[in-house]
Amino acid sequence: MSEQTVAKPSSSGLATIGGAAIGGLLGNQVGGGRGKTAATVTGVVAGGAVGHQASKSEETHYEYIVHMDHGEKFILETNTRRKEIGSQVIVENLSNGRERINVLP
Repeated sequence: MSEQTVAKPSSSGLATIGGAAIGGLLGNQVGGGRGKTAATVTGVVAGGAVGHQASKSEETHYEYIVHMDHGEKFILETNTRRKEIGSQVIVENLSNGRERINVLP
C-alpha cells in the first residue's frame, strides 16, 4: 500500500444562497423603478459570488493505492490517516456491492 495526500475543494451552498439573499436585500434599498430592479439583481449576483468564495476551502484527503496479491490495484480514499504504509489488508465484499477494507495487525 502506498499513500498520496490530495487537496479536495469544498464549498457551502448555504453560504452562496445566504450571500445572494443579503446582496438582494441591500440592492433593493438602492434607487427606484428599473434602477431598483437592476440594483437588486446585481446585489443577488454579487452577494452569491461573495458568499460562494467565502465558503470555499480545501480538505486534506489521503489516497492509498492498495496492491492485491493477484496483481490488481485499487485506490482507497479517506479524509483520515488510518492505514500504515506496508500493512496487509483484507478486502471484504459486502452484500450491497461495496467493499470494506480491514487492516491486519
